[in-house]
Amino acid sequence: MAPVLMRDPSSFALLERILTSTLHTASPPSLLPLITLLTSRINGSAACFNEQATQPGAWRRAVITLRQEDDDIARWELEPALTQAIQWLTRAPDRFSAAHFFPLLTRGVSSEQAINMLGWCGVCGWLNRLKIALGETY
Repeated sequence: MAPVLMRDPSSFALLERILTSTLHTASPPSLLPLITLLTSRINGSAACFNEQATQPGAWRRAVITLRQEDDDIARWELEPALTQAIQWLTRAPDRFSAAHFFPLLTRGVSSEQAINMLGWCGVCGWLNRLKIALGETY
């Protein structure tokens, strides 16, 4: 994707601003890898998933679980409110509702952090689909 974006430096700069925005910096840092992993798993973006899975501090248990079948993920007990919100927002954004948002607040994150995490989920999902559309599936 970088070669395509390098043809238009202003687009590359805008993407960089998004990736370093408060969507990323104001979200709980320990949860960002999980958001990235789960979103890329749902979208079928093996390149994004594998890139995140090799990062230091990646959720090792999550990586193992997310490589399993969808039924295994559905039974996953780790971060259930966040996992469910990400699944709905990624798979059926038109059906995402307050019923998926409010459990994040009971987890102890602020409404700003919850919105930022969901925004990061959206950015990751968009990048997954863009990479797939550009043929970057390796």
